[in-house]
Amino acid sequence: MSLITVGDIFEKLNEEMPVELALDWDNVGLLAGRHKKEVKKIMTVLDLTTELLDEAVKNKVDLIVSHHPMVLSALNRVNDGDFIGRRLVKLLNNDISYIAMHTNYDIASGCMGDIAAGLVGIEGGPLQITQRLNAGNAEVCLGIGRVGALDHEYTLDEFIEKLKTVFDLKTVGVYGRELLKDGIRTAAISPGSGRGMYKLAKAAGVQLLITGDVGHHEGVDANESGIAIIDAGHYGVEHIFINDMKKRLLNIDENLEVIAEKIKLPESFY
Repeated sequence: MSLITVGDIFEKLNEEMPVELALDWDNVGLLAGRHKKEVKKIMTVLDLTTELLDEAVKNKVDLIVSHHPMVLSALNRVNDGDFIGRRLVKLLNNDISYIAMHTNYDIASGCMGDIAAGLVGIEGGPLQITQRLNAGNAEVCLGIGRVGALDHEYTLDEFIEKLKTVFDLKTVGVYGRELLKDGIRTAAISPGSGRGMYKLAKAAGVQLLITGDVGHHEGVDANESGIAIIDAGHYGVEHIFINDMKKRLLNIDENLEVIAEKIKLPESFY
């Protein structure tokens, strides 16, 4: 069996979700570790918490692949004086490499946006277009979220139950229930934090936005504009990354051992 390295894995992932797709403020790619390190065991996580890092050390993991980057902005120093520094020191001391695939995964074809839209039955293009590419005689739009018609009409309660089923949710928040009394035929989904995205949903002419991290005032403003919101939580939708990334890594090399973070959904967002 030939050896596979961190660099090999990153190269394959980058083919599917190029780092060039990431938004300007983001920090993605190989953020810590050695390109030439041999990899036998990988852990996939949404956020690299201290608890999950300890689990990775215990299990002698070679590589961690997360969705949200542990380091988002520039660091002036790396030491054990704060929790980010302590995590980086522990990663390097234990020779664990670390890759983050964030907004490039959100945007790439077949990844976060398409998977989430497929689960809820939205048939359409990006909610927020970030790139326009020429493919022959056609223009291909890439971006955050998805927007369009639903696979069929739902009552609000039917749609809530569908969301709970496909994302394994215990609860969701609803802003603007009264706006959906005649049924839901069109919707947008913006996995993760969807602050401000209701304006794009309004511009697209849909009835409902499914997202996370919606505050009271934004919910009120969205309803005033005629858009209802279902807040499924930031983790509530984006946890689909964890097992999808596991599948992608096993497709790279079926001999890899991949440990997926155990999904822990909040009991309530309020």
